[in-house]
Parts: sequence; structure tokens; C-alpha cells
Amino acid sequence: MSQNSFLLWPLSKSPTWVARWIAPDGVSSEPNVFFRARHCWTAEEVPKSSLLHIAAESSYLLAVNGQLVGRGPIRGTRSRNYFDTYEVASFLRPGKNWIAVSVHSPNVPTFKAAPAEPGLLVQLDDGEVVASGGHWQVQGAAEWRRDVRSYTFQIGFLEWGDLSGEAAGWQIGEDASEWSAPCLLTKDEGLHEKALLPRDIPALEEAWHAPVAVRVLGSVPPAADLRDGMIAKLLHDEPHQVCNDLGWKGGSLEILPPTDGGGVVLMVTFDREINGALEIEMVAPAGVVVDIAHDEDEHEGRLPVLINAYAFADRYFTREGRQVVGNVFTERGFRVVQIVLRGFSESVTIEGIRGVDHLYPFEERGVFQCSDPRLNDLWGACLHTLRACATDTFVDCPWRENTFYLNDLIVENVVALQAFGDPRLAARCFRLAASQVRADGLIPAAVPCGVMPGMSAERSEDLLTLLAGNLFLPQMLEEYLAYTGDEALVREMLPVALGVVDAFRGWEDGDGLVQPPSHFWNFVDWSFEMHSHDLSNRNTAVLNWIYVIALDKSAQLAGQFGDRQREAVLRGKAAKVALATDQKFWSEERQCYVEWLEDGKPGPVGSQLSQALAILSGRAPVAKYESLVKALSSPALLAPELYLHHFVLRALTKAGQERVALSVVENYWLPILAAGSPTIWECGVHEKGRKAFNGNGSGCHGFATTPVDFLQTVVLGVIPTEPGFVMCRIAPCPLGLSFAEGRIPTPHGAIEVSWRQDGERESLSVHLPAAVRAVLPWGEVIQGGAHSWPRLR
Repeated sequence: MSQNSFLLWPLSKSPTWVARWIAPDGVSSEPNVFFRARHCWTAEEVPKSSLLHIAAESSYLLAVNGQLVGRGPIRGTRSRNYFDTYEVASFLRPGKNWIAVSVHSPNVPTFKAAPAEPGLLVQLDDGEVVASGGHWQVQGAAEWRRDVRSYTFQIGFLEWGDLSGEAAGWQIGEDASEWSAPCLLTKDEGLHEKALLPRDIPALEEAWHAPVAVRVLGSVPPAADLRDGMIAKLLHDEPHQVCNDLGWKGGSLEILPPTDGGGVVLMVTFDREINGALEIEMVAPAGVVVDIAHDEDEHEGRLPVLINAYAFADRYFTREGRQVVGNVFTERGFRVVQIVLRGFSESVTIEGIRGVDHLYPFEERGVFQCSDPRLNDLWGACLHTLRACATDTFVDCPWRENTFYLNDLIVENVVALQAFGDPRLAARCFRLAASQVRADGLIPAAVPCGVMPGMSAERSEDLLTLLAGNLFLPQMLEEYLAYTGDEALVREMLPVALGVVDAFRGWEDGDGLVQPPSHFWNFVDWSFEMHSHDLSNRNTAVLNWIYVIALDKSAQLAGQFGDRQREAVLRGKAAKVALATDQKFWSEERQCYVEWLEDGKPGPVGSQLSQALAILSGRAPVAKYESLVKALSSPALLAPELYLHHFVLRALTKAGQERVALSVVENYWLPILAAGSPTIWECGVHEKGRKAFNGNGSGCHGFATTPVDFLQTVVLGVIPTEPGFVMCRIAPCPLGLSFAEGRIPTPHGAIEVSWRQDGERESLSVHLPAAVRAVLPWGEVIQGGAHSWPRLR
């Protein structure tokens, strides 16, 4: 049973809060705070229903009468927090009852939490008896070491826990430890300045996965100081004395203590990307040191662990007896873990090891199958990648950052709708991003926005306010509306999108072109940075074409919701910027748009991305269209990385170059599968896999899953043409395949498409939900039910 199976969503009504935010005294400004809180009350009888509401800054583990009920909450931002509601009647009993909560707050801004101050808020039903307040008990959780370094600056602190320091029975009042009354947090600052909202997505799905291999690698010498906080450095530097691999395949594994007082090294491998927790079930004496390093690949028989500014390792000390060891408060992403057991003079028995996903409960409603098994495998790898990158938000990658970046949503939004048909996580991401709009109307890309090492919060926010990602917002909303029909969300977000466009209009020069201020990082796609092309403080073709598209998409949305005057103004502006971009950046000699000018002349850099955006805008001069199409696959132009090949593939398709687009997919994505990766890399064009970014490259990145879009909209040929899929186009493109079939989720049910092409014999079969109409390549319009034809086009 999922630990969150008792979590309720959505709520029929929010509670009337009588509870107070509580915390131990003196922790409001302390970093990396751990504490416990509990309350006991007497119930004469057990009600049929009892709702427990809980919020924490920034994470909690909730137990009722000693039984784990759930963990949370979902992430918020600097302006909002969320509370969870559980049905706990089945945990209650007549007589004495206990609620017990463990709380952790980094209490510094990370890319997963934006704490105001540590705090806990709990209320049972609408009564005051079990509402957190001065009658509760609190204590610091001293078994968690606080003065530790970061795991990564995006995720926050590493975990260092001495499990023997947790008093047995504290959750049900059977301990002898000291407790005190809590501090009641004042109502005019801190946590009270944040909006407190009910959870807006279902409970995360918890799935257990057994490893495919567990190897005992050998031994390590005794560590000089087991209290030294540089765990990752120790794991990185210490020599391994290789022994015969025991080839453990499951069951119990008894590990005898090394005779020299050193440690034993195990390597655990999974066949998938895990985003959640590693759990080691073991029987051990007290005080055994368990160091756990997480990664996606081995390097020369071990994990790198200490990579640039990152230290991917946690440490735990065992208590005596049977226990589960692994990360508790913060998710870890991994495919491989290295475990080192140290400091034990008696044997340790490992009973089991598992990876536990904490993922959004997407159902794979989209289906794709064709005659090329490589493309089928690619579809599956993309879905595995996006699922592993979907928790309480979409995240860039499980392993290195676990961060929601607004700009990544240009791919993740549409691909998730195509593959899963569930709009709720995307809607949450839009609203969460909107909750941290700056005074200038722009949105920091990282949500919540953390602080970069060595920078002020203000400088970090400027650096992380990625301009292209802001301009993608109108297109993301248009696509969201097309696939979902959710007008309420788009109406809510439209003023935010228009505010972004207005911010850019303030940076226009006399020609209407935008040159952003120098304090912003003008990030578009990693390909520019990888070739040392700094776009900051430059007037560039790529950003101006993105601006043109944003103006047109904003105009379309404004008109769709009745603001015809705003629509006309934005359309006019888009035409003016497109004309100026064409006149300024077109190189007659190179027959393409260059990225910038030098001394008034075309500069040396041209990108495939700018040509793609010009085509997709629909505003490039017709006379230049043929040259732009050729430039899309020109090796003389800078190719984007996997991320914004999203636009290149779409431009090739729009230009009727579907076979070229398929060759791009084959050249850049299929080698990832051939390398044995179950998920899609962050980089696969200019730098490959883990080798990217000086060894920091992620092997599982949601923004690189655009082949799903290509396979569904081109090979199956299904594209919504009116909001909510009430009208769509069905125009399959065979691309040399002999058959393809699939299922496309819509708000009205699934569209099913199947086509075959065998020599001169063709067939097309379509099944539509009753509320959906479709136009076919030869102009016929169909609605509802099953249809078939002896041709494709």
C-alpha cells in the first residue's frame, strides 16, 4: 500500500484553521533544522471519518498511533505553501491517541524549497483539541547532523543521520526523552506571509524496484575520522582492495567485518532511473557507518561521487537490530548506488535492497507502435524519462538537480499531454511559476528560485530569469489549451503571459528589436554555451524570432478570450519585429539568418534554431523560404542540443521534410538507446551523456523527449486544431515504415489510429470519440465511431 493512500484530493472544502504554526524555540534563523512534534488526546469513540490537515516548512513524516500515514508536502514557492489532508479514522482507536510528526527544513533557499522559517501546522477536523498549539510537545531531532555540506546546491543538504539517536517509542509516548512546549510563530511575518493552499495534485505513486545486480566490490581501509563531514571526498579518494564478487542475487547476505577494521564496498545497479529513495533492509549492531553514494553510471568500477561543486553522498549510523537505512526527507535520483559499510566488529546481514520511486501517478494512455522496433523503444525510453522527471512538478532530472525549470516546460507540457493526457501536473506547474512573478513581469526559471553558490539572492534571480523560457509561455498555454480545453487555467495565466511580453517591449530599440539588459543570462539552448557563444547583452536573431512567436501566440490567446483590440496591437507588433529581424539579420551571402552583427555586418555564427523559428513564425519572407529549409540541416550552422531540436523537428515537418526530420531523430536519439541507456540524455549532439558539462551531464532529462511529439503528430499524424481536441487533423506520414498504430488521449476519450502500407496496398483505420471531429488529408471530415479507408493520402 502506498504510504499516501489515505491522502485526500481534491478537498470538498478547506478547514477553518484554528491551529497555530509551531516550532522549537530559537530555530527561526538556523540552517538545516530537524525537529519532532507530537500530541496525545483521548477519544471516547472512533468516528467514521476524521480528516487530518497538515503543512510543514519544508517536509514532514506523519504518524498516527505509531503507524506511518504519509509524507509531504508538495513544494511551494516564496509566496505559497500547500497543506495535505488525510483520512485517518482507520488509524484511531477508543482511548488514548497520538499524532507524531518529524519535520525538516533546510531553512535556506534551494531549488526545491523556499523556506520562510521552520514550522509545522496540524489540525484534526475543525476542532481545537488536536490543533497544533502551545499544548503540543516539541524537541530537536539531534540524531540528524545539521552542520553538513550540500548534496547539490539545487537539492540542498546531504543527509547525515545517527539512527540510534532516535528515542524508541517517541511516536506513542513510550520514550523517556525531554520535550518542551513549542514556540508559536507570530502571525505578522514568516510563514504567515505565505498563502496556504490545499494540495492541487493527487498523491504521488510509490513503487518499489529490486536491483538487477548487487556486487560486493571489495574493501576499503579504515577511515581516519568517521565524524569528518567530507563523505564524498572520502568515497572519491579511498582505494578499493578488490575481492571476489559474491554475485549476490537476493535473499540474505551476511557481511563479515574486515580484519583490518576497514569497510566493505557494494555496488547496486537498477535497470531504470529511480527518483525517490534507496532503502536497505538490514540487521546490524549499533554504530555501523553506512555511506551511500548515488549516480547514473559507474566510472572505472566505482562512482565519481565528488563532481565539481556536487557531493552525491549521504551517511547513516545504524541502531541495533533490524532497520531500514536510506534517505528519509529528500528525494535522491539514481540508477547506481555505491554502499560502503564501515566501523563494525560484528557481522551485518542485508535482507534486501530496493529503489522506491515517488512519482506523479501518470497513466500511460498514449500508445505508439510501428514496424521499426527502434522507434518503439525510443517511445518507451522517452516515456520512462518523462515519468522519472515528474514528481510534485516536472523536474529537469532526478539525479543532479530535481528542479522545475519553466523553460523545460516547452517540451514537457506537450509531450506529457500526448503521452498521458493528464493536465493536472502541467496546470500546477503554470500556477506555481506564476506565484513568483517579479515586479518587472518576468518569471525566474527555477521554481522556487534558489541561490547560486557565491551569489546574492538578487543576482541569482536575475541569472535564473531565462528570457527565452519566459517567451515560451504563450506557446505553452496555447498548446495546453489545444490538448485540454481548460479555458479556466489559460484565462488565469493569460495576464501573466501578457505581462512577460510587455516586459520585453520595454527593451525594444528603434526598430522594435529586443536587446535584453546585461544582468540577465540570455540562455536559449546549451549549444551556444558549448561553443562559447555568449548571447548576453546581444541583439540576436534567435531571441527576436522567439519574441515574434510569443507576440503572435499572445495575440491569438487574447483574441480567443475576447480582447480583439489587444490582439490587433500584438499582431501588428509581431509583423514589425519580424520585418526588422529579417532586414537586420539576413545574410545574403550565407542565405540564412546570422545570430548577431559585428561592426554592422553579419557575424560569424548562424544557427539551425533561428532558421527553424523563422519558419515556424510564419512571418519569414516567402522568397527566402527555400533557403531557410536548406539551412535547417546545414552542417555549417550551429545545431541545437536535444532540447530545442524540438523546434527544428517541427520546422522540418512544416516544410514537408519529414524524412529529414526522421533522420535527425535517428542520428541523435537512437545512439542513446544503443549505448544501453534506459532514459534520454540531457545532451546528445555536441556533448554526449555523462561526459557533458565536465562530467555533470544527466542521463535522464525530461526536456529531451520531443521524439514523442514527432512520432504522434507526424507518423500517426494526429494534431488538435481546436481547443480541447474537439477538432483535429489526421494525416499519417509513412516515412518508409510498413505500419504504425497508436492511441492518442483526449479529454473526450482516446483517438485510435492504425495504418499500413505494403507496396501499393494501403489502409487507414480511425476510431474517434463521439465528441471529436477530424479532417483527413483529402479534405473529408469525420466524427465519432470507427472509420476505414483503402488509402493514406
